[in-house]
Amino acid sequence: SARWCTSNVASTPRPCANWHRPCVPCPVNAGKRAVPAGINKRNAHALDTLRRIVQEVNNAPDIQSALDLMAKRVRDAMGTEVCSIYLRNNSEERYFLMASEGLKREAIGRVSLGLSEGLVGQVGLREEPINLEDAFAHPKFHYLAETGEDPFHAFLGVPVMHHGDVLGILVVQQRDARRFDQSEEAFLVTISAQLSAVIAHAHASGALFE
Repeated sequence: SARWCTSNVASTPRPCANWHRPCVPCPVNAGKRAVPAGINKRNAHALDTLRRIVQEVNNAPDIQSALDLMAKRVRDAMGTEVCSIYLRNNSEERYFLMASEGLKREAIGRVSLGLSEGLVGQVGLREEPINLEDAFAHPKFHYLAETGEDPFHAFLGVPVMHHGDVLGILVVQQRDARRFDQSEEAFLVTISAQLSAVIAHAHASGALFE
């Protein structure tokens, strides 16, 4: 049976037996029931993809596995070349790169940005998505040589929010200079909402930044 509640009404996440199985409303499942008969195939496919990602992440054995899986599945689903997850460490007041598909593996867990530094910091400060055709041209762009992000121009970052607090930033990047379309942005925002409950529960259980 599904480990996610199927209520359409948002509520406070309630801790379950394991960090990775928070009992929260799943808009993906709720959306499935509310889909009009005439919905196009692209939207239906997106809902199926979201549901599969949520289920896989929910079954991950620990928080790092969940983050790694999320980065891989989102990159594959969106057809981008990079998907990265930066998590906020409040004690150090920085965003740490905690998972990535497409950036250098050795940068994970080592590279970090200040809370107002770079595009990641700007997403956190604004608490809203930033969608750029060419990230390098933005005045707030901060180059991180350790990550190997040199070839990637297109940038879409969304905040991972929980009860009004920014827990992290979810980012996708691509070589081609282009703006991500509205459906891609909506997909990433929905994924970030699912990820927020997982991260919040990991914080509460002491599984992050101990």
